[in-house]
Amino acid sequence: MQPLVTAIIPTYNRAEIVGKAIDSVLAQTYPNIQVVVVDDGSTDGTRDVLRGYGDRIEPIFQPNAGVGHARNAGIQAARGAFIAFLDSDDAWENWKIAAQIDVFQRFPELSIVYTDARSIELDGSVVFTSSLRSFHQKALSYLKDIEMFPRTETLNVATEHGQQKTITVRIGNLGEYIWFGNLLLIQTTMIRTASLLERGLLDPAVGNAGEDYEFFSRQTQNCLTALIDTPAAICLNGRADKLSRLRTHTALQNLTTMQKIVARIGERFSVPAASVRRRWQDAYAWAGAALFDDGREAEARPYLWQAIRLGDRRPRLIAYLLLSFLGKAPTNVLRRLYQLVKPG
Repeated sequence: MQPLVTAIIPTYNRAEIVGKAIDSVLAQTYPNIQVVVVDDGSTDGTRDVLRGYGDRIEPIFQPNAGVGHARNAGIQAARGAFIAFLDSDDAWENWKIAAQIDVFQRFPELSIVYTDARSIELDGSVVFTSSLRSFHQKALSYLKDIEMFPRTETLNVATEHGQQKTITVRIGNLGEYIWFGNLLLIQTTMIRTASLLERGLLDPAVGNAGEDYEFFSRQTQNCLTALIDTPAAICLNGRADKLSRLRTHTALQNLTTMQKIVARIGERFSVPAASVRRRWQDAYAWAGAALFDDGREAEARPYLWQAIRLGDRRPRLIAYLLLSFLGKAPTNVLRRLYQLVKPG
C-alpha cells in the first residue's frame, strides 16, 4: 500500500483563494493523502468554504495564534508517514506528491524532498520561473562555487493522462549550507514525519517572519535532502498580507537563526572564509538598516557598527551610523529634507 501523506494548509482570512490550494491537493495523481486545513481564527467566510468540502478535508478551527501555531496544529493531527506543507494562496502541480514519494522510495536514506516553484501575479502572469533562485538569490550567492548537491539523478515520473515527465533530482546534506540563508520553499517541502518530530516543530516564538528559516535550520541537520529541480508548485505573488513585508523582524530573526546554527554545529565551515565573513557582514547590515529605517536609531547602532567593522563601507551605512548619535529630532529633520530632495 502506498504510504499516507499528510498535506497541511494553514489559512487566515483567505476565503476567496483557499479553495484553489485545497483543490490542487485533491487533484493530485497520488491517491493516499490526508488533507488538514487549519483555520487560524478567520473572520471572513473561510470557515464556510472549508465546511463546503465535507469529509474530503479535515478542518481544524482555532483562535488566531499565527501561522506557526497553525502549522503545528496540523502536524499534531497528521497521521501520514510524510508531511507536506502548502500555503493557502499557493497551489501544487498535480504530479508533485507522486514525484516526491517516488524519490523517497527510490532513495530511502532521504529525510526531506522539496521542489522548485513558479511565482505568478494575481492576473496569472509569471513573475519568476524559478522561485528558489529568485527568493533565495542572496543565500545562493555565497555558495555559487560550492557543490551543495554532490549526487544528481534523472528520473521519469508519471503526470496526468499517463504522461511522463523527466525530472532532475539533486541530493546532499544542507546542514552546513543552511547557515547562509534559507534554501527551501516550505510550500514545496515534504518531510518524513519521524524526522520532523525528532528535530522539533516550528517555533512560534520566532514570529510570523523568519519562522520557516529557523525550522529548516533544524530540519536539515545530520540528514540528506533532495531537490526536485523543476517547478512543482505555483506561488501567488503580491498579496497585501504577504509576511515578507515584515522587514525588521525578518532581519533580526535571520541573525538569531544564524547564531543558533553556529551554537549547534560551530563555525567550522567548508565554505571560503570570505563568504562566511560576507554573510555576517550582510546580516548585520540588513538588521541595522532595517532598524534605522524604522526610526529605532539607537538599536540600529551596534548592528551598523558590526557591519562596518566587518568590511561594509557603503556610504549609506556609515551615514546611518553617524546619524544614530544625533538623536531622533535632528535625524527626523534630515529624513524630511532627504524626502524633499531625493530623485523621483
